[in-house]
Amino acid sequence: TEPLSSMGIAKANIEVLLLKSLQQFYLPIFIYFLFGPLLAFAFRLLLEMRYAWNVKLPLYVQFGAFSYQLSNIITWLPSRLLALICLLSSAPNRWLIYFRLSKEHFWQLNNDYFLQLLSFSLGTKLGGVALYDEKQTLKQLTLPDSEGITLANQLIMKNNIESTTQRKLRKKQFNDKARQPDIHDIFHAIKKINLMTTVCLVILVLVGNTAFISI
Repeated sequence: TEPLSSMGIAKANIEVLLLKSLQQFYLPIFIYFLFGPLLAFAFRLLLEMRYAWNVKLPLYVQFGAFSYQLSNIITWLPSRLLALICLLSSAPNRWLIYFRLSKEHFWQLNNDYFLQLLSFSLGTKLGGVALYDEKQTLKQLTLPDSEGITLANQLIMKNNIESTTQRKLRKKQFNDKARQPDIHDIFHAIKKINLMTTVCLVILVLVGNTAFISI
């Protein structure tokens, strides 16, 4: 988090809160409810593979592709149902507008649709540039050539003998015309997630009671 501004930290927090809740809370419950504990546990292991072999890092682009694509396929339907709940938590006069603006992402095997609707619901920008593959490098100064002098000046200005290189990944940015998020939007996002959790639990209780009565 060191190179991030307060806005970047707020944006990263909101995205992580949403995606981790989707992947680690809602999806295991959804799979457990429909298919039982073994498949829910298997999906959780699949997620750990996805996190460990992140395809956003060049080293794992090929090796992590299977776990990445398979988890996206499994996530698609539950994420669309939760996105619908997120949409309905917005003002009713905005439902049709938000749906039209985000429908291009509906069929994609990623989380863009969910992030788009959340950005509309919060009234803030999400997505954009992300930093990956941070490396610390140390270079020895030998002969006083032009390159060495330039490097020495840079190191003196930084007051540090280490230079940091990072690979920037340009991700899709959502709700471009809105304002940048701040610390207060993190709490608004938490309220949205809590609301979705409450609605999901109510649905599960109603479905469970219906199934029990039918038996």
